[in-house]
Amino acid sequence: MYICNLTNIGDKIMAMTIKSTPILWGEDAERFNEEADRNGKLPTPIISEDRRKKIRAMWEECKRATFPPKKL
Repeated sequence: MYICNLTNIGDKIMAMTIKSTPILWGEDAERFNEEADRNGKLPTPIISEDRRKKIRAMWEECKRATFPPKKL
């Protein structure tokens, strides 16, 4: 996860990283790798076609949304 600071440079807005993901060392790193290995061996969930249709419909709805909402 990144926390960004938006900066105006001329007519362009650029995001500059001000904090990146922490680096793990020692026992924390070992524990993280062990858990990642265990999770990597778990079966990948399969999304049903019905669920895919619902996700596609939500995605299309999101693409039509305007933010901020127009005032009536």
